[in-house]
Amino acid sequence: LDLFTADVTGQLGSVSSPSNVDLFGVDNLFIMPAIGVSIPLNEKFTLGFSMIPMGGGATEYDKNFYQAALDGTTDNPLAVTLIVSQMHSTLAYRITKKHSVGASLIIGVQTYRAKGLQLFDTFTQTQGSDVGFTNQGYDWSIGAGIKIGWLGEFDDWKVGVSYQSKTYMQKFDRYNELLAEGGDLDTPPILGAGVSYMIDPKWLVAADITYTFYDEVRSISNSGPNLAGDPNGPYDPLTQTLGFPGGLGFGWDNQLVIKLGTEYQFTNKWIGRLGWNYGESPVDESTQIIMNLVAPAVTQNHLTLGGTYVINPQMELNASYVHAFEFKQSGPTYVSDDGSNLGSLEMSQNSLGASFTYKF
Repeated sequence: LDLFTADVTGQLGSVSSPSNVDLFGVDNLFIMPAIGVSIPLNEKFTLGFSMIPMGGGATEYDKNFYQAALDGTTDNPLAVTLIVSQMHSTLAYRITKKHSVGASLIIGVQTYRAKGLQLFDTFTQTQGSDVGFTNQGYDWSIGAGIKIGWLGEFDDWKVGVSYQSKTYMQKFDRYNELLAEGGDLDTPPILGAGVSYMIDPKWLVAADITYTFYDEVRSISNSGPNLAGDPNGPYDPLTQTLGFPGGLGFGWDNQLVIKLGTEYQFTNKWIGRLGWNYGESPVDESTQIIMNLVAPAVTQNHLTLGGTYVINPQMELNASYVHAFEFKQSGPTYVSDDGSNLGSLEMSQNSLGASFTYKF
């Protein structure tokens, strides 16, 4: 179980507002459970099953800076939520004592909600109506994908490669005039590789890289209203209307993430871990600020700490902490309440996790 918090502030023109998603009376707290099981069938085959949080988040601003740009008021609620979870059913095969391959069937479940986006009504197919666009409550979708991987051991080295396909999700019918391709919001494919080295029997170092193909999901990668670096356009209603295949989106670039980590076994009971994670923000602040005010996932540097306490040969307690350092992006927008046509978004994150492992 992870307890995740995000400190978010958005600003458009003169209106600045923190995001306050209220859960159990705590601002911006998200509870992220996970569970997994691994069952060896024989010396060659192993079955696995896991349920994990895959991504998303939520923003809920006290002041609607979009509405302020539209009519000068700020009291119309502004919020966007996307929660993505996945279930992986896995079969692994040990080719030799040092080489294994595996494949997973992925079942994805996600929910989406948007409210207070009337500023963008001018880009919709049926202007003047919230239907299919905003204020439609929560919508749900399910979908499927696959993941494959290989792990090899070479003396003190281990090397792994994996590829996760796009998870093809059902369309969000309630938001078919907001999200590109009639409400389509798939989970993008990810390619990953990693290596670890045992310096000695107690000390392990590791490095991973992953590459996320956001350009495979049009509602995420299509450019937003700030196009070609011009705060005033251009905009082609024949191709870029919201909900169309080329409809306006968040303009995210593909993302390369680098991870470095180390693990040290201090005693037979205690294991410590330290890591660092860097991924450049997928948001181009020169053109894509305005829509990303409600999807401000721009943090770049993450510090990770963790440890394990071995209770006995069958049971372990694990703990982790992640801090994503504050990062701010600012740039031009096509509209604001004060005529400056400038916006900014900033975010930092903290996550505290705990888990229990039992070996049958």
